[in-house]
Amino acid sequence: MSTRFLVIAIVLGACASDPGSIECANGILCPEGTQCAAVQQVCLTNNCGNGKLDALEACDDGNIMDGDGCSANCQVEDCGNGVKDFGEVCDDGNTTGGDGCAANCQSDESCGNGVIDTAAGEVCDDSNKASGDGCSSSCKSAEICGNGIVDLGEVCDSTPNCGADCKSGEGCGNGRIDTDVDGNPIEQCDDGNASDNDDCLNSCNFNVCGDGIPDTNGVRKEQCDTGSGGVPVETATCNIDCSLRACGDGKVNQAAGEQCDDGNTTDGDGCDSNCTKTGCGNGVLNPGEQCDDANTANGDGCDNNCKTTACGNGIVTTGESCDDGNNTNGDGCDNNCRPTGCGNGVVSAGEQCDDANSTNGDGCDNNCKPTGCGNGIATAGEQCDDGNTTNGDGCDNTCKITGCGNGTLTTGEVCDDGNLTSGDGCDSNCKPTGCGNGVVTTGEICDDGNATNGDGCDTNCKPTGCGNGITTSGEQCDDGNNVNTDNCTNTCKLPVCGDGFTRTTAPAEQCDDGNAITETCPYNTSCQVCDATCKLVTGTTAVCGDGNVDVPDEVCDDSNATCGTCNGNCQVFASAKATGQLAVLKSGDLVDGETFTLNDGIVGTGHVVTFEYDKDGTITAGNVKLAIGNGDSANTVRQKTVDTINLQVALKITAANGSGSIVLLTNDLFSVNGNVAITTTVADPAFGVSGMSGGAGGDCTTGEACKAAADCASNLCVGGLCQ
Repeated sequence: MSTRFLVIAIVLGACASDPGSIECANGILCPEGTQCAAVQQVCLTNNCGNGKLDALEACDDGNIMDGDGCSANCQVEDCGNGVKDFGEVCDDGNTTGGDGCAANCQSDESCGNGVIDTAAGEVCDDSNKASGDGCSSSCKSAEICGNGIVDLGEVCDSTPNCGADCKSGEGCGNGRIDTDVDGNPIEQCDDGNASDNDDCLNSCNFNVCGDGIPDTNGVRKEQCDTGSGGVPVETATCNIDCSLRACGDGKVNQAAGEQCDDGNTTDGDGCDSNCTKTGCGNGVLNPGEQCDDANTANGDGCDNNCKTTACGNGIVTTGESCDDGNNTNGDGCDNNCRPTGCGNGVVSAGEQCDDANSTNGDGCDNNCKPTGCGNGIATAGEQCDDGNTTNGDGCDNTCKITGCGNGTLTTGEVCDDGNLTSGDGCDSNCKPTGCGNGVVTTGEICDDGNATNGDGCDTNCKPTGCGNGITTSGEQCDDGNNVNTDNCTNTCKLPVCGDGFTRTTAPAEQCDDGNAITETCPYNTSCQVCDATCKLVTGTTAVCGDGNVDVPDEVCDDSNATCGTCNGNCQVFASAKATGQLAVLKSGDLVDGETFTLNDGIVGTGHVVTFEYDKDGTITAGNVKLAIGNGDSANTVRQKTVDTINLQVALKITAANGSGSIVLLTNDLFSVNGNVAITTTVADPAFGVSGMSGGAGGDCTTGEACKAAADCASNLCVGGLCQ
C-alpha cells in the first residue's frame, strides 16, 4: 500500500510587503514557509506539486489535483497500487480479478452491482439479488432449464430422470417413453409395470432373445432364454432362438450333440430319430446292418461295419492277422484269419518246409527253406547269405560280405589286412594310411581323399578356412595362428593402418585406433592422438576465441576471449546499450552558465559535449548553447534539453521525454564504452543525473578480432578486425 502524504494547499493573496513572502511565476504571492506550485495557482506547504521528483514521491506533475494520473500526494494513480484513486470503485493492490476487486478496479465483484464479474464466477448481474428474474441471487445462474442448476421454479435440472422442461422428474416405469432436453428418446419402451417377463423389461429396454430373461407373457413369446447381454447362447435344453430343444423340431442343436434335425423322427431318411445322420454307428439298426452299438469300436461284439465281431466279417480284430470277409483257404487269408504263406504251418507250393513260425536258424527258416549257408537267409555265424556259392558278388560262399576288411584283396582295393581298423597301415577303405586317402586318422581334422586346397579340406587335412595355415581363395594370407599384431591378422588379411590392430612386426605401428584419420582432442585440452599413418602425434583442440562456436561446449565465439559480445569462456552473449537520465529544473532554479556533460564513449570530435544553460545570450567557448527563458517551467526546460541533445548528430546519445521533468538518455551503440558518467555543474541538488551505465559488449579496439559490428568500440568490423 502506497504511503499517503498530507498535502495542504494555501490559496491566498499575500501582500508584497509581507516579510518572507515569495512571488510565484503565475503571479500569486505565497507567504513565508510555503512555496509555489509549478503549474497551479496554489501555495504548497510541502514539495508535492513543485514539479520536481522529490524523495518519497512517485510523480510530480506540478499540481495537487487528483484524477490526472498523479494524485494530490504525488503518487501514481494506477489500478493495483493499493490506493482507491479518483474514478476507482476499489483498489486491493493488484490487477487480478476474483479476489473482491476487479482487475480494472471498477467493481467490488459483489452480486447485484450490475457488473458481470466473470473472474468471480458470475454469469449474469441484473443489479439485484432476487432470483426468478433471469439472474439468480448468487449471479451464478442465468436461470434456464438445462444449465445443471436447479433454479427457482424448477424441480430438477439435467439429471437422467429430469423432464425436458425441468418441471418434473421422470423415469422408467411411468408408462411413457422419456426424452432428453432435445426431444430425443432415452428409453426403448415403457409399459408402466414391474414385470420382466413381457415385451418391455424393468430397465425400459426391449425384452430380446439373449438377455437371459424369458418373454413368457408378451407378444414375442420365448420358451427359454439362456443368453447374456443380448447375445443368445445355445444349451442342451434351449435352442439359439430361445425355443425348447427337441429332436425333430427341425433345429440342429449342437450343444445337445445333434448332428442333424430334419423335422421328423423317421429312421433311415438321412437323419434318424436320435438326430444323428443315418449310418453305421449311430445306434439305430437300419436295413443291411447285423448290429449297431452306437460306436465305431471294433472287437466289442459289433464292429464298425455293423457286423457281428468274428473271423470272416471283413474286420481285423484281436487275435486275427487278416480278415478277407470269407472262410476260404489259400486265397491270401485263411479261415483262421492268418495270411496264406510260409510260416502258417502249412507246406504249400514252392515251400521246402513250414514249421508254423518265422524264426530263422531253427531248421526251417522264414522262407520255408532248410537253415544253411546259401539258402538266402543269414543266420547265426553268417554275415550274409545271397542264396548262392559265388564269390565276389557281394556275399562270398563263406557267407561273409565281399569287401574291404575281409582279408581278400578284390577289385578297387589297394590293400586289405582283414580288418576295418584305420591308422594301422591299411585303413578301413583298403587304402594305405595317410592324408588324402579319404579316412580321418590321428592328427587329421578332415580327409576328403584328394590333394586339392580350398574344397573344404585342404592338403594338410585341416578344414579350409582362415587360420589353417594354407592361403586359399578370398584370403590375403594365412599364418595358422591367432595373433592379430603380426603380418597376418586373424581374418587372414594383410595388416593396414586403420584395422584396429597395432602391428608389432616390421614395419611396426605406434598405434592403431581402427580408422585412418587424425582425431581431435577434447575441448580446451591437449592430448596424444593416432594419426592417419598410425603414428602418435599431438592432436588439435577447439578453444574459446577461435571464432567457431564449438557445440556443445560453446554457445558463442566472437573470435577472441577478451572483448566483444561473447564473454571469456564463450558461454554468454553480452550486448546492451548504456542508459541514463537527467532530472531537470524550472528556469528559476537554474543559474546562467551551469552545465552538464555527455560522453558517448567514442573517440573523436563531437563525442564529448558540454551543454550550457544560457539566459543572457553568452556562453563559454566550446560549449553547446541550451537557451532557456526566465519563466520556463520544468516541463519546458525538459523539452528544450531533449531537443538540444538530439541536434548533436556526432554525439551518439538519443534523448527522450520521461515522466515529469525526467530526460531519458540512450547510447546509440551496443557497447560497454558507453558507460561514461554524466557530469554537471548545476548547484541545485534537485538537478539529478544518473548513468550512463548498463552498456555491454562493443569494447574491442582497432585491430582486435571481431565477428560483428557490435563487438567493436567503433561499431565497425571489416575483414574480421575492428576498424
